Amino acid sequence: MNFMSALILSTLSQGLIFAISALGIYITFRILDFPDLSVDGTFALGAALCAILIKSGMPPVYAVLFATMGGILAGSVTGLLHVKLGITNILSGIIVMIGLYSINLRIMGKSNIHLFDVDHMFTAMPAQEKLLLIAAFALALKFLLDLFFKTQLGYVLKALGENENF
Repeated sequence: MNFMSALILSTLSQGLIFAISALGIYITFRILDFPDLSVDGTFALGAALCAILIKSGMPPVYAVLFATMGGILAGSVTGLLHVKLGITNILSGIIVMIGLYSINLRIMGKSNIHLFDVDHMFTAMPAQEKLLLIAAFALALKFLLDLFFKTQLGYVLKALGENENF
């Protein structure tokens, strides 16, 4: 594989991964009408937790699950600051985002952790198969979100974004 085709495959793979995170941002910003700036810190929190757990020997699948739970916890703090303490939505996101910078550094113990020497699920996979796997996951997630927003809970979530009193 030449340099240009490898570059294109790598760019498409990264773009699809960021598309998955864009779906999450879309839900908070457009559907819930909640400009959540804590996303900046929660992605780094997930990466820090995942890197530390993988370096300590945990299988990557479990590390991703723990990282997801860490992100859920950080997002819950943002929601609690807004709902229970009455802090505006944008300020509660900024508070959590700033706090997570220090927490992320404390979790990692240093500013960067490399994972070049760690085997992962993409180690032995050709670039085309990586792209197909990521694309299938992104499309499946988009399909599941579309189905979710057609359920009763999905409609309630949409109504919540439209009516602040609700």
